Amino acid sequence: MTKLNAGARTALIALLCTAAAGFVPASAISAQAPGTGLSSFDTSGAESSGIILPHGPWTARLQATPSHAVPPSSGAFSREIRAQLYDVDKQKVVETLVVTDEIRLEASRWLASIKDIAVQTKIDNVQGVVLKLPLDPPLAVNNRWMQGSSNELFLFLDPSRLNEPLLLVFSTTGKPFLFKTSVQVKPFLEKERLLRYLKPVPASG
Repeated sequence: MTKLNAGARTALIALLCTAAAGFVPASAISAQAPGTGLSSFDTSGAESSGIILPHGPWTARLQATPSHAVPPSSGAFSREIRAQLYDVDKQKVVETLVVTDEIRLEASRWLASIKDIAVQTKIDNVQGVVLKLPLDPPLAVNNRWMQGSSNELFLFLDPSRLNEPLLLVFSTTGKPFLFKTSVQVKPFLEKERLLRYLKPVPASG
C-alpha cells in the first residue's frame, strides 16, 4: 500500500466518500492502480484485497469535514462534530447531524456487526445515500482483519440491501478497510429522520 503523509491522507478522506459515489474522479486521489485510471487501496495485511473507486461524473463542490481541520481532542467528547449524508442521485450533501454519544454508540454497533472483509470489492454504481461519520475520539475496532481504532466511517446505504450495508473504516493510521456487515440500520435511520432520503425499492415483476 502506498504510504500517505498527513496532507495526502486528509485529502484522501475528504475525497473518498464523494469519489466512491462518483462525485469526483478517482484520478483526484494520489494512489492509482497502474494503467486502469482507478485508485486501488490495500485493505488487509493478511489478504490481497483492495478498494477500487470508480472513474465517473464529479462535482468540485466538496464538503469539508470540520473534525479534520483541528487537532484531536485530548479529553472528554465536547466539540461539536458533524456527520454528513450524501445523496448519490442528487450528488450533494442533503443532511448533517451532530455526532452525539448516542450516535457513537450506534457506530460501535456497526463495527461489532462486521461479518467479513469485502475482498476486491469495487465501490461502483453506488445507490442510495452514504453517511460520512467522523469519530473523535476514535472508536476501538477488534476483529480478525483489523485491530486498532478508527476515526472515520462511511456507511453505504443502498435501499436494495439495507440489511447488509457496506462499511468503509479508516484506521487512525490512515489505512482503509471495506467490510460487509449484518447491522439493522433502519431503527437508527428512523430515529435520526434519515430514512426519508432513501427511495423505495421498485417492486419486482
